[in-house]
Amino acid sequence: MLVLFDLDGTLLKTDGIDWRLYIQAFADAYGLEVRVAECRACRRITDRGVAEELLERRLNRPIVAEDLRPLHTRFLTLLHAALPAPSDALQVPGTAAILDRLRGDGQAVAIATGGWDASARLKLARAGIELDGIALTACDESPDRESIMTRAVVGAGGIARHGRVVYVGDGPWDVTATRALALPFVGIDYSGTRTLARLGVQTILRDFTDAVAFLRALDEARPPTSPTPPRPPGVRARRKASRHRSPSRRGS
Repeated sequence: MLVLFDLDGTLLKTDGIDWRLYIQAFADAYGLEVRVAECRACRRITDRGVAEELLERRLNRPIVAEDLRPLHTRFLTLLHAALPAPSDALQVPGTAAILDRLRGDGQAVAIATGGWDASARLKLARAGIELDGIALTACDESPDRESIMTRAVVGAGGIARHGRVVYVGDGPWDVTATRALALPFVGIDYSGTRTLARLGVQTILRDFTDAVAFLRALDEARPPTSPTPPRPPGVRARRKASRHRSPSRRGS
């Protein structure tokens, strides 16, 4: 089996600080104010994808790699200053142990993140996570998550080599990407937002502290399905009323 992990909000508790510093870096690099909601509404929720879409919208022209360099540089500078000295406090509980367990059991492990490679490696280092035997695929080469996941799978030898590939993530964009690729998905909700549950994800854990439960989840995981849309208001009441309506009598 190949287990692909997202990074921010899945292995590390860096999702909040990541958004905050990304927005600050955007303002510092370009003098442009953006909000988290605006970033989350972009078509491709990766560091590169969000930057390309927002800059193209503001500048009204195609964006090239050189346009992103000021943001990338400033973001890394802010991360270096903001992240604490190496500490496992940045880890979602059980992260280091489950990575060791998977590798010890002979399972292939890789990280497919929507962040940039340099920032991902910095966060992992500050969290005390070593990448021995763990391939890292980031957004530097691909701005969309489906391509990042596909590159990670191919780089690890492909489905034919591993037989089964499961993605472990925390965001709505992870659900969308795994649904598009038909990859089994295990959700992590360490902060208890219930966002994944509302999206119809069936296999959700709070963290990795229960290794047996996580390994079972990997075996049971299925690709996300589209959530059942809520019933329009009034439908239930109309149906109930129709069941209690007196039958009509011909000729009455």
